[in-house]
Amino acid sequence: MDFTVSALSFVGPKMKWMAQLPKDMGIEIFWEYGSEDYWKQMLPVLLSERSGAFSIHGPSVCEDISQAGNTEAIMERLCRPFDVYHRFHSRFYVLHTNGKMPPNLTPEEAAQRRAIALERIAAFQERCKASDVTLVVENVNGAPGIPPLFLQTDFLDIFKQLPDLLCLLDTGHALMSQMDISAIQKTLGSRIFAYHVHDNDGTADQHMRIGQGVCDWTEWAAHYQQYTPSAEIVFEYDGLPQVSVYQEDQLYLEKIITHRT
Repeated sequence: MDFTVSALSFVGPKMKWMAQLPKDMGIEIFWEYGSEDYWKQMLPVLLSERSGAFSIHGPSVCEDISQAGNTEAIMERLCRPFDVYHRFHSRFYVLHTNGKMPPNLTPEEAAQRRAIALERIAAFQERCKASDVTLVVENVNGAPGIPPLFLQTDFLDIFKQLPDLLCLLDTGHALMSQMDISAIQKTLGSRIFAYHVHDNDGTADQHMRIGQGVCDWTEWAAHYQQYTPSAEIVFEYDGLPQVSVYQEDQLYLEKIITHRT
């Protein structure tokens, strides 16, 4: 199993601290955390002598593929990371199903947004195939009082509609969306190419360390081993730039996945 650390905890001047991570750990960047020139200068430092995988989280804060708008302009913005993707040999590219949802969407409005998102996922998947980019689509949570745009059945339907599309399953977002993580692992199996692992109390997207919230990590680990043993495990914590945190949690997950004592 392979482990990666997200740049979520390493904003601004802390970004260079990621170079201190063990070299067998991968690094996942958020494209919106810097310009293309910034990444072309920073990544040689972060990836020097690193055997762990590199991956890119595509635009998600300022980009919402479920909103009405100019699809071609959205495609152009989503494709901007491709040069960095290839220059630094990224393993995959993460795409959110949608952005932050407004309150009080009617069922009809939500269905329309899902249809727009599905159409754009399909279009972007074709761009990725043509550019030799491995695309993974991530489940997105709602917010307190605002349900997720894609409930479990809606999210799984994306992969029925696009049978060669790969998934990144975000455990914290799944908890907030009241998704059955084990059922998704069983249904999608090896199409789960990667995970974002983090925890929460079920009420907010807190991006806490594993074991500090309500996720059943023993159950997750059993189904990881059974259904998705090759999936990349990406720690996506917030406010935890200490290297030791990721080393400790890697050892813990390795132990419960492999049943080591």
